[in-house]
Parts: sequence; C-alpha cells; structure tokens
Amino acid sequence: MSDKKSKKVVKFRSHFANTIRDVMKSYPGWVETLGSDWDFIWSGVEWIREHFDSVRFLPHQRVNHFRNHYEISRKDHMVKNIKRMQKALQKAGKPEQHDFSFYPATFVLPKDYSLLVEEYRKSKGDVWIMKPVGRAQGKGIFLFSKISAISAWKRDLHWDPTPKSSDTPTYVCQKYLANPLLVGGRKFDLRIYVLVTSYSPLTVWLCRTGFGRFSYHRYTTDKASLSSVSVHLTNVAIQKKDSAYRDDLAGSKWDLKTVRHYVTNRFGRVQADKLFVEMEKLIIRSLQSVSKIIVQDNHCFELYGYDVLIDADLKPWLIEINASPSLTADTKGDYKLKEAMLHDMITVVDMFGELPADVEEVGCWDLIYDEKKALGGTQGKSDIRPWLIEINASPSLTADTKGDYKLKEAMLHDMITVVDMFGELPADVEEVGCWDLIYDEKKALGGTQGKSDIRVRGREMLDLNCGWIRRGISFLGCDDDRARRLRQLEKKIASSKMK
Repeated sequence: MSDKKSKKVVKFRSHFANTIRDVMKSYPGWVETLGSDWDFIWSGVEWIREHFDSVRFLPHQRVNHFRNHYEISRKDHMVKNIKRMQKALQKAGKPEQHDFSFYPATFVLPKDYSLLVEEYRKSKGDVWIMKPVGRAQGKGIFLFSKISAISAWKRDLHWDPTPKSSDTPTYVCQKYLANPLLVGGRKFDLRIYVLVTSYSPLTVWLCRTGFGRFSYHRYTTDKASLSSVSVHLTNVAIQKKDSAYRDDLAGSKWDLKTVRHYVTNRFGRVQADKLFVEMEKLIIRSLQSVSKIIVQDNHCFELYGYDVLIDADLKPWLIEINASPSLTADTKGDYKLKEAMLHDMITVVDMFGELPADVEEVGCWDLIYDEKKALGGTQGKSDIRPWLIEINASPSLTADTKGDYKLKEAMLHDMITVVDMFGELPADVEEVGCWDLIYDEKKALGGTQGKSDIRVRGREMLDLNCGWIRRGISFLGCDDDRARRLRQLEKKIASSKMK
C-alpha cells in the first residue's frame, strides 16, 4: 500500500469469486493480486485456521476474520459464551441479565444429554431441533418430538454419551420455536449484517439493509411435517432443493425495509420500533458475551450474518451467527443489496485511516456501539498504539551476555516463588520480586481480594450500555428518509439537553 502522499493503491486478494470480489475490483485504487503481497485479504475461515498464526502481518494489512472468530460463530461456543455472560450478570446482580433471554433452551450433545432428557420430560409434546455445530446452510439439521428419535440417531452415529474421542459429532439441541410470526401463512427469518471493527474496545456497526427469507410452504407443526425441513428452515440452500423453488418467485425474499413496513402496518409503529430496538440489543449483548474472549488484533475485522427469528409475540430470537455469510447473489436485487452493503463496509474498514473519529454513519452502515467513548474518549488516528506481533509459549531462556543471564536468572527465580509449590504465598500478595499482579479475576467472581490497590483489576463488570450510541432508537430496516428524520430528532434532543 502506498503512502498518503502518493496515489493510494490497495492490493487485495479474495478467496471467493462472488460479490465481494466484484466490489473490491470496482473500488477506486484497488487492484487484485494472487500473491502474498496483499494489503487486504478476504479469506475463508479455513485459511485463518491454517495460516493466521504463521503470518507476520505488516501494520497496514487487514484480514476479514479474528483469530478465534469461532467463539461466537460456532453454535456450541456461542451458547456457552452467552450462558457464561448471563450467569456472571446474575451473580453480580446486574439488571442486564434479563437482556440475554434471546435464545431458546439449548443443550450441547453429547455432554448435555442427561440435562436434555430431564428438560424433555418436563415439556413432553414440544418439538426440538438438532443442529451439527460445524456445518452451515442447514446441512445435518433435523426435528423431533420424541426422545426415541435421538436414541435411533445415537445408534446410527455410534454415539458416545461420555465423549473422549474427537470422532463423536457435536450437536446443538434447542427447543424449537413453534410460534413464529407468519406472513401469508409462511415462516420467515431475517438476515442482518453486523460489522465489528474492534473487540477491545468493542466497536459495532449495523447495516440498515438486510432481508427476510421465506419458506415456500405454508407453516404447520403437524407431526408429519417434521421430516420436511423446507417447511421449517428458510435457508436458501434448503429451499433451492424444493421442487417449488424458483429464483424469480415474488415473495421468496423481502428486503428489511419491507419487513419493517409490514410489521408497522400490522402491529403499529410503537410495537415495530420496540421490536427493532430489541434486535439491536440482541446483537450488542451477544457480542459483549465474547468481547473479552476474542483476541483483539488491529489487523482484523469481521462481517457477521445474524439470523434472527421473530415470534408471534414480536419477540426476536437469535438463531445463529455466521462468520462467513454467503455473499453470492441469487437475484439482481440480492446482488444490488450486497454490493452496496460491501462497498460501504470497505469504507468503514478505513484502510487509510481517513474516517473522522466522530463519524456514526457511512452509507448503509450505522455505528451502534462504541466502547472507547466510555473508556476515555475518542482514540484519534494519530494515537501511538502498541501492536501485538506474536506471543511465545516457549520464550528463549538462553543468555547471550552476562547482563542477559542476570536478568533472566532473577526473573525465573522470582517466578518460581510466585508459582508457590507449597501454597505458602499470602492471598493478598501483589508483588514478588520483579513480578507484579496486574489482573485477578477472583475479585469479580466473588472471591476475597487482598489489597485494594487499583493496579489489581479483576474482570470489572462495566456498564453494558456505556457504548450504546442511541438507546431506544434503531435505524435497522428504516428507509433513508425516516433514518434522516430520526437523526434530526436525536440531534435536537441532544442540543436541548446541553442548554
């Protein structure tokens, strides 16, 4: 990438020949490369898994996944992290604990099988849905209403209820949401695009455009329909296999603006606005559940595809989060939507660091959460920041000089004292030789804490609303005119509060 004084050129590489490649090819100053001299790479998760740790990134290079992106996009990890966050909030007595009830009763099999059986016995007659954790596009999903179906499935897979082998497949089993909001008797869910440009501090952008995906069949919960996934799953990959599928069939997809208009006309503006605010809250809370777990790297950003179901009571439910949402277009309208979304996304990613720090709207993208504002104000583009190069689990302890030997000898001697083989180190100790205690999570987990020195910080339960840009208002699915009016109203209210 050239410097700012010369012509700005970005060399990009794409592992996909679809809309994202078209957008990057058409973006001013961007040229494609097939080599390793890229500035911006759009990769698959397989590349991250195989090459991320071996690449020494240059300061300007950007990649479209975080190192451990699977903490939120893999079904079992997503549930684990959301449950962990909810329990931590309950223990701390935070009211936000009630904001995490956006996913149905969920069990990870095989390890939670006994818990599933116990819950099943409490609610006989309910329908359950089984999803393999490492697959996408509806592959391997099936529904059941009798636990005997699981027994047969276990036998077919040579399933081990106490898994010690990686051969045992992991599934997520959820209570099926049997009362979805229907349009014309058909079930639908929403695909919402979310962009995270940083996890620490957490920075989240939400795309106003997205779409609703409809089943081609009228919805029914008759037992005979449970074997027909095209009735219950709205994935395009599933619907395409149905004999009734046609790319040009009107109503198979609605853009998000149409969905919001429909809900507004049917239930009123107050209920519709509340629904979309709850969806925005769902997105923020789910990302907060992994914000301290996903490894922050300034080279990384992530485009997520959130799948959300609305039930008949206008409650949004999180179905899953995709770290590699499909960017292949099925129709001209689909291509136009994704093309605009991706073009504006590249502007938000901001390869040259030219985006003003106070910008909250870029094309179809709105900044909905910015934690840095609550953690000490804006971070300018010229700030001096440390960059993580690598972490060594086996750092060299060989000394090159006498001074080097003396330093390492003292460090290792004091380290052995900290390790405390005989448990003799007082609980309130925060300094041992050259070592200082800088982080102690037991403070947040209810354990005793020694000195009150502010240097020692456990996982402090920050105000989870501290970075929320606009509480009570969501631009998701708004047309441009309404979004503009809402912004004007927002500025007017803010101005009146300052007087």
